[in-house]
Amino acid sequence: MRNYGHCVVGGGVKMSAYSLFGLVALTMSVAACAVGPNDPIPDFGQDGESQGVGTGSASEPSDDTAGTADDGSGSDETGGDETGDGTSDGESDGACGDGVIEADEQCDGTELGTMTCDSLGFDGGSLSCTDTCEYDTSACGGDGPVCGDGSTNGTEDCDGTDLGSNTCTAMGFEGGTLGCNGDCTFDTSGCTNDGPGCGNGSVDVGEQCDGLDLAGQTCISQGFAGGGILLCDASCSFDTSNCMGGGGGACTFDADCGGAQYCEDGTCYDGVVGDPCTFDSDCMSDICLTFDDVCSDGNAGDPCTFNSECMSGSCGVADVCD
Repeated sequence: MRNYGHCVVGGGVKMSAYSLFGLVALTMSVAACAVGPNDPIPDFGQDGESQGVGTGSASEPSDDTAGTADDGSGSDETGGDETGDGTSDGESDGACGDGVIEADEQCDGTELGTMTCDSLGFDGGSLSCTDTCEYDTSACGGDGPVCGDGSTNGTEDCDGTDLGSNTCTAMGFEGGTLGCNGDCTFDTSGCTNDGPGCGNGSVDVGEQCDGLDLAGQTCISQGFAGGGILLCDASCSFDTSNCMGGGGGACTFDADCGGAQYCEDGTCYDGVVGDPCTFDSDCMSDICLTFDDVCSDGNAGDPCTFNSECMSGSCGVADVCD
């Protein structure tokens, strides 16, 4: 038997289709009462379950958020602290226009260092900086530094009688009168002696000696045990030709050494005790030890091999002079 007008609910209770629809409507009314008067009404689907609360219209993106991307970090990608010129705020890229004087720049923006129109040789005015980081003196007064105006300015050493605080002695000369050339450079022709350099009688940088100024050195301090007279040559280097013993200049023959010196193994010697030798005549004592090949004075206790190597004429059994 077909029954189109009723349905069975729970334990066999019959309810008409119209009554079921009425129950659903009643349920929706109760739900509506459970929310505030201004709250959105739940949306029930065909199965009678709530599908969420709607706002009644789709949200459009606001103008404040349009054009920005969220990377998930909570901040949009707007360039951070970048200034738009490739550098971060407060950082200099070292280029002209960054407000910092660097490299070959004379100035940069309002940064002029310590320079003014006056310090550049002008008569007052307002110094500024060009876009190429060079001084702009267009607003300075006067004609600027001019050689011949009697005032030392800019790169001039001097100007007329204006020598600054410079003198001949301040420039390394013994004395004299300092002058100024027509191109505003110093004229030292009136200064006495040759100034700094070899031949001025004073040891300067790079010189061993200069004239009679030997810088406190002697033959002995130069390694010549026999002493002698240390001299200075024309190139301001030591002349040891009159020094004795302990070694000297290079040589090939005895004649290269001068005086009483002799040449031994390419070096000049004077023949004092301890100097290398080949013949007795090489030594001042005329005793060249046969096996040691050094000069000896043959005193008692000195080493020996033969009696002739001792002043006493006796070489003892311990190979020392009696």
